[in-house]
Amino acid sequence: MLLQIRVSVKRLESICEWTKEVSTFPENFKEKVSETLSKIENQRELLELEKRRRGVDVGKLLFVGMADIANFHWCAMKSLLTNRKMEVHFFASYLHDRLLYSLKLGYVTSLPMSKSELLLVGDELTFQDVERLLGDKEKEELGKPPPYIPFSVRSPERTLKLMVLNPLLSVEVKEKIAKLAEKEHAKVVSLEDAPPKFRGEIYQEFLAERYPTIRWNFEWQDYVVVGVPDGITNNFVYEFKTTGSEFLLGYVERSALAQADLYGHFFKRPNKRVQIYVMDAKETVTWHEEVNEAEVISLLRTFKQLDDTRTFLPPQKWKCKSCEFRETCKSVK
Repeated sequence: MLLQIRVSVKRLESICEWTKEVSTFPENFKEKVSETLSKIENQRELLELEKRRRGVDVGKLLFVGMADIANFHWCAMKSLLTNRKMEVHFFASYLHDRLLYSLKLGYVTSLPMSKSELLLVGDELTFQDVERLLGDKEKEELGKPPPYIPFSVRSPERTLKLMVLNPLLSVEVKEKIAKLAEKEHAKVVSLEDAPPKFRGEIYQEFLAERYPTIRWNFEWQDYVVVGVPDGITNNFVYEFKTTGSEFLLGYVERSALAQADLYGHFFKRPNKRVQIYVMDAKETVTWHEEVNEAEVISLLRTFKQLDDTRTFLPPQKWKCKSCEFRETCKSVK
């Protein structure tokens, strides 16, 4: 039976790092960028044009994501294959941000129609500009965790209206919302019963600390590295994750800390704050420590070596069972 899941929280509409909402700008700026990008029929062709502009072979990996690089510690080959699969989306984020930030800061007042000229927009942007935009976001209202998240599960026969309650609510408030849900013919389900695809994001909406953030890209050797932390303060970067069990925590921990290290390195923050919510224990484990610069450089170099040579240590076999690349990856051959 074909099911369609629709979650009515904007942040959950897309779960990949490249699609996170990165800033609040006047609607006319965002509309200009959206209108311009909507006219590009083939973003992969534009990506290849950008590679030629930079003197990079079109088949070579150029745009990568910090989160997917950090997952090298979970599985080296999955890290590489995910980055290759997601490259066009990382490029789309890179282009979107350069256009939007250039309009916001007044470097341009309109966007060119020529593809080659469009790729030049944003060349003037500096990290100081990104810090300025982040400073603007610090003045915005970050909001509070929602009391509930409604979503629907659709099949050809019917549509089920479901609702997940924030676990931090008092018993009285939960009961009131449950009564309202009943009137709307919606069923209240537990977090554990939420769609697996969105479960981590739902936990984050409910439980993560709230800080301003911004997405940006950074050049490192042969790559353009794109990232958006879950939060950025003057002193630290913040990353929130979930895992199902304490057993998995040991595996998720290293990737999560490495991801925060990458954020801290590129966004020039001395410390990292990482929280991982363990579902079966119903508790959050927190690390607050200095960014490990040596780990960042080692990880980037090791990832590049893998990209260049395709030589890697295979992961533990149980990790391959639910991997999206299991049919094509050398690890399972």
